[in-house]
Amino acid sequence: LRTVDGQEVNITKAFFTWQVDAQGNITLNGVTAGDALATKNYGKGVDLATQGTGTITITGGTFDYNSKYGIAAKSEDGDITLTDVAASYNDVKGAYLDAACTCTGNIHIVHSTFVENDFYDVYANTRLGDITVSGNSVFDQNGTGLHASTYAGNISLMDATFTQNNDAGIS
Repeated sequence: LRTVDGQEVNITKAFFTWQVDAQGNITLNGVTAGDALATKNYGKGVDLATQGTGTITITGGTFDYNSKYGIAAKSEDGDITLTDVAASYNDVKGAYLDAACTCTGNIHIVHSTFVENDFYDVYANTRLGDITVSGNSVFDQNGTGLHASTYAGNISLMDATFTQNNDAGIS
């Protein structure tokens, strides 16, 4: 587990479990964070947090077989975007996305796959921002496919599949 404190963080093509706290933006490209042997990494694949309007962007990553979450991302007031991400076979959640601290952060999930995470494939929460799922995203075989919560924003689902979820496809 590593911690990076800084203005901006960019990680490309890495294999690890990381904790990142940043004042600015966090960008992950092609990251693998989990146990490819299916013996379970302890904790979270990645644990990301930004302050202020810092954004979190994850593109093209795999976050499988972690004992808690594949992805934990918290942004005070910036957007969180997952594109072409796979987060499956995690013990609690595939992705925990929280943009609710100060108010206006949006959450975007585009062309991503979440399969067989024990409680939630994705748990997304924002106060005044919007939550958007698009681009043939799949939520399959778990407790709840997508929990989406916003106090005053909009929730948009376009071209998303929710199948074989034990509790609910969407809550």
